[in-house]
Formats: sequence, structure tokens, C-alpha cells
Amino acid sequence: MHALGLRACFGLIRSQGYELYPRGKVRLERLPVPVVAAMLWGLSRVMAFRVLLATGEAECCALIEEMLVVTGDPAVQVNCDAIRAMKPSA
Repeated sequence: MHALGLRACFGLIRSQGYELYPRGKVRLERLPVPVVAAMLWGLSRVMAFRVLLATGEAECCALIEEMLVVTGDPAVQVNCDAIRAMKPSA
């Protein structure tokens, strides 16, 4: 689900008139969803990465809430459910 959320977040950035930066994110956006999911799964096997993500849980929740506010605009056509699914569970 995070791979779909990542794609939706990139779409949200573009819908606001911004380009993705750094350019590596453009390549990431173009990868098939199963490839991105496999990459994220692989990273989740690395303890240091899991610890890093756990320390930013509050920030992650806040960012997702702010993104969901923007998706309330009818002009923004992104998968809100995919973004919402990225929010850490309590």
C-alpha cells in the first residue's frame, strides 16, 4: 500500500504545480508499483531503517494530515485512500 501512497503523494506534489526534486524521485515515480513495493519491503528488513522511521512517526502523521487537507480541493485528483493508508497505525 505504501507504494501506491508514494505514487499518490508524487501526484499531489505535481497537482500543486511543483516538480519532483531531486530527479531520482522522477525515476522512482516511473517504476512499476510492484517494483517500488519490493524496494520498500527490502528497506523494511534493515533494522537501522526501521529505527529511523519509528523516530519520525509524529512527523509522518502530521505530514499526512496536511496532505489530506490539500486533497479536499476538488481540482486535486489523487488517491486520498492511498495517502491515508500510509499513516502509521496507533
